[in-house]
Amino acid sequence: MKMKLLAIDIDYIRKMKRGDVDAFRTIYNLYCSDLLKFAFHFLKNKEEAEEVVQDIFLKIWDKKVLIDEKHSFNGFVFIIAKRVILNKIRAKVKIRNVEIVSEHNTTKQNAQDLLVYKELQMLSDRAISTLPEKRRQIFIMSRKQGLSNKEIATHLGISDKTVENQIGLALKSIREYLTKTEYSSAILSLFLLLI
Repeated sequence: MKMKLLAIDIDYIRKMKRGDVDAFRTIYNLYCSDLLKFAFHFLKNKEEAEEVVQDIFLKIWDKKVLIDEKHSFNGFVFIIAKRVILNKIRAKVKIRNVEIVSEHNTTKQNAQDLLVYKELQMLSDRAISTLPEKRRQIFIMSRKQGLSNKEIATHLGISDKTVENQIGLALKSIREYLTKTEYSSAILSLFLLLI
């Protein structure tokens, strides 16, 4: 599902960057409904979607100084929304895995699922360890530490585009490494979303 993009007045963005709560409220009102639909599409749970939308706007407010007026505000919102939704899905998967581990009467299938997950995690860690040092560092900062491309670029003194390219190359290498295993491409694709 694609999020409907809005043409937002640059004055609202500038005011929000200066801490104007009314401008932020206007932006919230413009995007809230579409973000709620977007989040619900992936989460299939109204309460979780509402929680995610609140997290999205909290991140927009917290990162307002990073907004580049030369680039698309819609893209900025979409990237934050995608990250928050993926983090929510990852958290749900982790909670589910903890529940599997904590169950005393684990069924054989759940035990197999847990073993597969652990093995895929181990294979993923091995694949990540084969990456060139700088690419591995960028990938870990992005996927494990949850930093944005802009934050990574600033921290490492490189361009956003370099960060984006390195993450793409890292994912390609990891995918190639994992496809040499006995797991189906569907399982690997799902797993790649989680790392």
